[in-house]
Amino acid sequence: MNKVLVGGVAVALLAAGGYVGATWYVGQKIDGALDSNAAALGKYKIIKQEKRQFDKGLFSSVELVTYRIGCAEGLEGSPFAGTEGTLTLKNTISHNPFAPTVKTEIILDEKTRAELAKVFKGQEPLSIVTRVSLDGSYQTEISSPAFVHEDAQGKLDWKGISATVKSDQQLSFADFNLKMSGLSFSAGSGEALSLGEVTYTAATKKSAEGLYAGKGSMVLAGMELKGQNDGVPMVLKTGKLELSSDSSVEGGLMKGSAKGTLAGLSYNGKAIGDIGIDYELARIDAAAVKKINDNSIDNLLQCHYDPMKDMQVLQEAVMAILKKDPSYTQKIALKTPEGESSLNLKVASKGLTEADLHGIDSVLPKLDASVKLQVPSELVNRLIRDVRPAEEVEMTQAMVSEGLNQAAAQGFVVLDSKLIKSDFELKNGQMLLNGQPFDPSMLMGL
Repeated sequence: MNKVLVGGVAVALLAAGGYVGATWYVGQKIDGALDSNAAALGKYKIIKQEKRQFDKGLFSSVELVTYRIGCAEGLEGSPFAGTEGTLTLKNTISHNPFAPTVKTEIILDEKTRAELAKVFKGQEPLSIVTRVSLDGSYQTEISSPAFVHEDAQGKLDWKGISATVKSDQQLSFADFNLKMSGLSFSAGSGEALSLGEVTYTAATKKSAEGLYAGKGSMVLAGMELKGQNDGVPMVLKTGKLELSSDSSVEGGLMKGSAKGTLAGLSYNGKAIGDIGIDYELARIDAAAVKKINDNSIDNLLQCHYDPMKDMQVLQEAVMAILKKDPSYTQKIALKTPEGESSLNLKVASKGLTEADLHGIDSVLPKLDASVKLQVPSELVNRLIRDVRPAEEVEMTQAMVSEGLNQAAAQGFVVLDSKLIKSDFELKNGQMLLNGQPFDPSMLMGL
């Protein structure tokens, strides 16, 4: 036989053997992970495996498993008490070493499938595919197609949704990408809702304390809501909404911030302005937050409900947080042609102990806080003109003006030719309102 041919056959056999070996290895790894997951779920009372059939093969495997989910008992007094249902999943596992995947199908009864077919018109309602890497990381892709459905309640035009989740077996990180292409709904009575495209992304890592922290962002292209208010047609409309967040855990303390803008807010075709938000949390005890999360999740998974214990866990965690001198700041601003309206809030504790919480007189010296508010006077007048019927504008403006003058006379607000302002400050146990000593008992007479 030709030596070249013999060599070629040998290489082909080796390659085939290597492929089969790699396929076997991938199958063992993925099938083993599904076995481990099935065993892990058995630890929780809220999910019970009623039936599982796992047909393992060299090139592919199929798992058919039925779960009973819910708590028939054990959550007395909670909203989840006595709720149970079954869920059957079919996982088809491809052992292809170059592209190992798990395709997950939700097995529905004939009646449910028939009802969904009316909506999705022959399309599969849901697609779930998980792509697995040999290093243990995975990427799950979830999608649902667009459809148009109309019935007696109204017409829904759903543009479809897709999402991607990335992580690993240890859940050491979690990355998310979501895109909802928009929707519109209209009812025969005239109500209507329209949402533009929504996108969301997040990249997080698990800290040593077990909390996920990282960066995230969301964008909504716009929204329009139509309806009636006391029989008067109403149209609320916005432009683009943009939100971003950033969190981290360092030295056992968590901090987080978020910023956002909402452009082009209008009511019945009349512009209101643009809204901006900005907030920050700092020096939050990460272990205490994890304790609250774990208690809530474990109680649900184990069908356990104990309000007294929950309250105790919450109190202990809050006390641990307060001991680390947390702080919170927030600014909400509305930008309009008349100027900027804003609400600024700052709160921080310093050296609070459990004993201090027994009385307001011991708490106040250990809190620093401030609230600053300003609103352009002309904006108030314009909003009254835009919202109220023409015959009621003058009377409403007079009532608002009288109320503001009374508040100014009592020192609650400061009025000038352009702005309505109020400035509250708490420092070292002393309260000032618009620069003057403030006694909270003054509010009792209002």
